[in-house]
Amino acid sequence: MGGSQIALIVVAEHLLSYPANRLSFYLARSGRFNAVYGLRLFGTFLRHGFAWIALLLTGSIEMAISAIVLRGLVFGALSLFWLYRDFSRTESKGKRLPWTAFTTFAAFTSTAFALLAIQEIPSIFIARTFSREVLGSYRYLYDLTAAIWFVATIYPTVLFSYLLPKYGISDPSATRHRIAPLSDALLVFHLTYYLAVSTLLSAMTRFELDLFSTQMPFAFGLTAAVSLLGYSRFQIEAVQALGKGRAALICVTVSAALVAAFFWLVPGMPDKQVIGIGWLLGQLVLAVLLRLVLSMSTGDIPAAIRDIAVMGVGFSSMSIAGNILTADALVWLGILLALASALTGIILFVRLFKLIREGDPARQPS
Repeated sequence: MGGSQIALIVVAEHLLSYPANRLSFYLARSGRFNAVYGLRLFGTFLRHGFAWIALLLTGSIEMAISAIVLRGLVFGALSLFWLYRDFSRTESKGKRLPWTAFTTFAAFTSTAFALLAIQEIPSIFIARTFSREVLGSYRYLYDLTAAIWFVATIYPTVLFSYLLPKYGISDPSATRHRIAPLSDALLVFHLTYYLAVSTLLSAMTRFELDLFSTQMPFAFGLTAAVSLLGYSRFQIEAVQALGKGRAALICVTVSAALVAAFFWLVPGMPDKQVIGIGWLLGQLVLAVLLRLVLSMSTGDIPAAIRDIAVMGVGFSSMSIAGNILTADALVWLGILLALASALTGIILFVRLFKLIREGDPARQPS
């Protein structure tokens, strides 16, 4: 099974699961955010459950990947049943939506599809350039590191309601007030994840554990890109909460085009390191563009410059150090950086928690 087939399967699953997105909208509009998160959690377990059952019964990786389509079908059908059971009257009696609602929906949906393209373009390149074994080893590491997106799925549910405090009504001043401390904490959180995973991979290589030996040429770049994309998902939510959905779409589209162009221009490159380079390049551009859009909305240019520097240096640190330092020195550097990042993250999250507990100015009645 090649990269094109895998991409088609992912798109098919996404389309079949559309009723779940519609259900999430109605649940969020009625304030049932726990139900939204439960729905997403159920979908995640259903996806992995079908894949593992197919793998155990057939022993075929192709069948396990194909079972993802079945997940989309079941998840979509159950969501459709829930929709018509609890929200059919709400939908039929609702007021006619203004045209701007449809353009906003189109921008949000197109952004989601562009993000999907970013995730699947490398698979198509690897299938076209390398062997199936390389594609399999890539997907293995990709699926493991992408576990961080399990946390990122909370962003559209919890964080979007936090960024729109007045019952979902856009309030740019309140949203701007919330973005800065939240952005700082999440950036360091994703950086810590990248450093921790990279350090673990370095330690395995140092002690000659061959679990990820075939993935090491692109492991650091892939891990950095996956972590950055998790942070970019928050930035997309923040940009959309500020009413700039089209700007988010432009940023994601530019990044997807850049990734596609990079892999298109290096079709015959035998070095597997380009997999990580292409991934990281696209995600750095996406994160930087989104951060610039946020800075233009919040007016905090110095903070944006600081964050861009952290992203550029922090998420490429292990890749650069891996070409310079010895295996022992790389492990110790990773440990020190991960600990420093984790401690910084704890401080930022404590500050954010106090801000929420005490009630920030945006929560005060106007």
